[in-house]
Amino acid sequence: MKQLLTLSFSALILTQSLSQTRPPVSNETVNFGRKGDGYYWEKTKTGVERPIRVEPNTNRISVFQTIKEVRSYTLSPKVAPKVINLTDQGKSGYYVLDSLDHSSKDNTGTVLVTSSGLRYKRHYEGVIQAEWFGVKADGTTDNYTVLNLISKTFPAGITIMLPVGNVTWSGTWSISPYMKLIAQGRGATTLTNTNDGVYAIECLTALMDSPYDVNASLQLEGFTLVSKYGIRLNQPGNFATVFNKLGHIKKPMILNVDFVGKYGLKGNIDPNAVSDIPIIESDLEAYGVGLKLIKVFGGTYQNLRFQNFGTCASLDGCDINLFNTCRFEGSGRHIYSYGHNTYGSQTLYLNCEWMHCLRVGGFYTVNTQFEHIQGGYFECYTKAAQYIKTENDRETLIEGARFDNTRQTNTPIFSFAPAYGLMVHSNRYNPNAYAQIISFDNKYYTSAMPVLAQFSDNAITFPPINHAGVLTDHYVTSRISPTNYTVLYGVGAANWPFKTGVGGRPAFQTTTSSIIVQFDAQRPLSDSLRLAIMVRKIGSKLGYLKVKWGNAYVFQNHISISNATIPQMVTISIARPNGQAIDAIIEIEMDNTSAEFYQFDLIPLY
Repeated sequence: MKQLLTLSFSALILTQSLSQTRPPVSNETVNFGRKGDGYYWEKTKTGVERPIRVEPNTNRISVFQTIKEVRSYTLSPKVAPKVINLTDQGKSGYYVLDSLDHSSKDNTGTVLVTSSGLRYKRHYEGVIQAEWFGVKADGTTDNYTVLNLISKTFPAGITIMLPVGNVTWSGTWSISPYMKLIAQGRGATTLTNTNDGVYAIECLTALMDSPYDVNASLQLEGFTLVSKYGIRLNQPGNFATVFNKLGHIKKPMILNVDFVGKYGLKGNIDPNAVSDIPIIESDLEAYGVGLKLIKVFGGTYQNLRFQNFGTCASLDGCDINLFNTCRFEGSGRHIYSYGHNTYGSQTLYLNCEWMHCLRVGGFYTVNTQFEHIQGGYFECYTKAAQYIKTENDRETLIEGARFDNTRQTNTPIFSFAPAYGLMVHSNRYNPNAYAQIISFDNKYYTSAMPVLAQFSDNAITFPPINHAGVLTDHYVTSRISPTNYTVLYGVGAANWPFKTGVGGRPAFQTTTSSIIVQFDAQRPLSDSLRLAIMVRKIGSKLGYLKVKWGNAYVFQNHISISNATIPQMVTISIARPNGQAIDAIIEIEMDNTSAEFYQFDLIPLY
């Protein structure tokens, strides 16, 4: 321990600029003081100078090489220095004596207790370094105890800077919903949990000051997390007994984090081969979870990457969360979203990538209120695994997304159990933005309720039929060009597309059914309606195709199809009567009510 005598100065350290003339500096001086204005100047051995403000009556500043030296200090408060300068590598800083504190515990990072019972408290301004508490990023040290000590030291939250390297621990790091963990960037800082049975990081309502809603300031940013179970926000529990009692964690932020599962689902993910591993419908959490959200409202998850998990992200009773520019890859299920009553997992997935899902329902929602996928790219190849699967959902909207399963042609893209329907939209004011499906093998396209029940604008692309006009296994429609027409929900005895026809294609069975075609508000009233309508009749009965504009039929055409494998295409071009700004109604009327199935595709044209 080395002591430097000063003039009469203070103990509170604040860095700020000074205009006063500094005293002369000698090459040997490390710390020196100035009388009168309450400041002294510190000059480090590298020549960096900064002003330090101190309190009156400080008569001594001591320099300690290690924390061990501070703890072994035996002087009484009367003669002890008011300010000490700790130079221990990774833990350096200024500490101020708090002579009124007789109870604070030594935590290595911000409070040091001497053998004579003195409490020295680190001076810092809002941000702490994990290394101050003894955290080591060497990839071998178990930091479990130290990390949880930090959380207990700051229950009201703090910003923690994590070092470069691999910070390893063997359990769950429990953090406050007000905590901010900021690392040096993914690839620079890696966090590794060696315990495969628990989540690496948890933020639980038990650490909150109230069981009610809290606008949390939780922020996790800039690291790679390696763990079988990654991050869990809020506590799990039986919905009836526990879920309703939990406070909501509101507005958390997780930014620029790579989630890497340690095991995940093993299988063949060769893009040129078909995976033959068995399909697993349930218990995907047993294979690891990247991000588990329970009753989390208003969260932002940006620029995250998930790989090698049973489930990348699981949402349970969450509302109004945003996944922005995230990538889900090589996992069993990418998203599992479950809604409870009014807690319906209203979630926006903006410009995300969904790659190489290995199990049924890569995007799987149950009982949700509103799921919105805007933009992004789906690439699927897995034997008989639906990529989007919904059950009892109120509404799912896919807007401007691109689907590609050219690497695995027997992967069904959509599967919907009883639901209000899927809506596919594009940006109606951007003709270059449209939802696109490539190589869509429609025989694996199944539905028990309305599927693709609403189109909007130039909404969707399917492969065309071949030149001979023979119906292939692919869906028969094709987007000819962008359009400003909107196809709304069908009306009639049963809502379009009614029942499921041969091969899983949407069809209907009713005496009279219709689809409403609505012009975009920006389209001139003088424009004509041009539609290509492809009709495939399952059976030998006759039917009529009718177009009603207003109260009058402006087009009627008898349809007779004798061969169920040959589709009948009708192209119509009808001017609006007197430029009326009204909707057109496409009707298909059966000759009888027998068990005849029709299926048709509507192709808006310019």
